[in-house]
Amino acid sequence: MLNTRAATNANFFGVHAYGSTPPERIVGNVLTLREMLLPYFDTPPPVINTEWGFSAYGLGTDGHSDDARHRQAVLGTRALLSAWVTGMPVTTWYDMKDDCDDPNDNECNFGLLDVNNSPKPIYHAFATLRDAATQHTLNAILSNGTGPHMLRLQGTDEIIIIAWLSQPGAEISIQTPPPLAAWDMYGNSTDMGELFLLREADGPIYLRYQQQSDADTDDTASDGSSTRDSEQLPQDANNGSPDSGCGCETAAQSAAQSAAPTILLLIAFSVILLIRRFAE
Repeated sequence: MLNTRAATNANFFGVHAYGSTPPERIVGNVLTLREMLLPYFDTPPPVINTEWGFSAYGLGTDGHSDDARHRQAVLGTRALLSAWVTGMPVTTWYDMKDDCDDPNDNECNFGLLDVNNSPKPIYHAFATLRDAATQHTLNAILSNGTGPHMLRLQGTDEIIIIAWLSQPGAEISIQTPPPLAAWDMYGNSTDMGELFLLREADGPIYLRYQQQSDADTDDTASDGSSTRDSEQLPQDANNGSPDSGCGCETAAQSAAQSAAPTILLLIAFSVILLIRRFAE
């Protein structure tokens, strides 16, 4: 299609991202696709995610088990976060509702709702991400790919850090200034000390910090040099060890990519609103 120029007037290129497992692989896959398009367009059309989802079947005892549905929520939330990082303007989530009540049928366990319109764990996890993203902008990636993934969401007067791991079964100790609030993937409040254990199996966590203003801190030393970090944010306790740390430095060099629009979450969250109406 590209070689024959049949796609010259294309408005977008759609992908089904089911092959992106773990979900974080979508970032590299989308970058590769964009690079493939460059020789054929002065300005390549956007890449959008036209369908993606995870069935609870095969993720636990059966598609209705608590462990399987929790794992579906973990992978689904990581998928939306990873899609956000790519900057794709649209992500369409499959499926709104389970297709049947068979716990051993793969196609019947993709839903955010079960067959009785009751929200599954993935529904609540998506709602938690929606609430964190509302009136916030993704403006930094705080990881370098060898340790925990961390995104920085900028609000009017606060910062939200979202942190998670992608290697199955991985755990890592995170050192952090005490946040104003912290909650798990489902929105449940959790206590955070200066050192806490981040577990891949638990899914993403959320940390809220107060935005520092210039007036809050004297950032100039007697020699005129800067003494203030932009914010005190989480760091891995291994100081960026290649085996188990991330360094957690703000990726200023990735600003163009990390300042992704929140619109790509609208499809999934619009589905949630539709679900609520449908379930009432």
